[in-house]
Amino acid sequence: MTIDLNFRVDEGRVARLAGYLDEHQRRRQGNKVLHGYPPPLLWREREVPMEEVLELRRRTAREVPKGLLVYVASPYCLPTEPERCGFCLFPSEVYRNRAQLDEYLGYLELEGEMYGEHLAQSPVESIYFGGGTANLYLPDQYRRLLGIVRSVLSPSSPTGSLAPEVTLEGVPQLFTREKLAAMKEAGVTRISCGAQQLSEEMIRASGRRQTAEQVFRTIEWCEELGLPCSIDLIFGWPRQTVGRMLADLEAVVAAFERFVA
Repeated sequence: MTIDLNFRVDEGRVARLAGYLDEHQRRRQGNKVLHGYPPPLLWREREVPMEEVLELRRRTAREVPKGLLVYVASPYCLPTEPERCGFCLFPSEVYRNRAQLDEYLGYLELEGEMYGEHLAQSPVESIYFGGGTANLYLPDQYRRLLGIVRSVLSPSSPTGSLAPEVTLEGVPQLFTREKLAAMKEAGVTRISCGAQQLSEEMIRASGRRQTAEQVFRTIEWCEELGLPCSIDLIFGWPRQTVGRMLADLEAVVAAFERFVA
C-alpha cells in the first residue's frame, strides 16, 4: 500500500489554530509534557504554510544522520479514579477490549508505511514501548507489535536484534510470566515496571488495582527469564511520608539490587 502524504490542507482550520495559539501562547504552561517541539511559545516564524512544515518533517526524516531513539506509544490505559492514576500527564484513552489494540496496530502499520523508507537505513540505538500502558496486549499480539517496528526499522533483518536495548513499560497487575516470555521472544530486552507505590494506602489513592506482591512477582519472573527489570517509584503523593518512601525503597532493594529508576 502506498500512502499519499501530499494531502490537501484545510486552510480555514489552520487559520483557526493559528488564532488560538496567538491568543493563548503567553499563558503559563499547565503541564510539563510537550507533545510537539519546539512549543508555540518559541516559534520564530508564525506564517509558515502547512505544506512547508510537512515537507520539512519529511526531509528531516530522510536526512538526519543520527542514531534513532524510538518511542512507540500504546495509547490505552485501564480506567482509574482519579483519572490517569492521579499523576500522569500523557494523553491516553480508556481501555475497553482487544479490538482497540488491534485497531491501533493497524494504524501503526500505516504510519510505518508513511515513514519507513526514510528510517530503514538509520542505525537504531534504543526502542522504548510506553504509553498509555504497553503491557495491555495479549501474549500473541507482541509478535505483531514488534514485527511492525521491525518492518520499519530493520526490514532486511527479520530475525536479528532490533536495537541494543528494547524496553517495554507496564503496570504490575498486567504482567504475567506468559506475557513476559512472549515479549522476550518478540524482541524485548528490558522491562520497566511502573510500580510507583508499594504502600496499600498510596496505591488506593492512585485508583490502581495492583498489589506489592505483583511487583515482586514481576521481578522474579524477569529474573527467571533473563530479562533486566527496573522499577519506577514516585515520591510526592499527598500523605506520603519520607518514612513510607524509604520503606518502599528498602523493599525493592531487598527484592533485587540491579537498578531503580
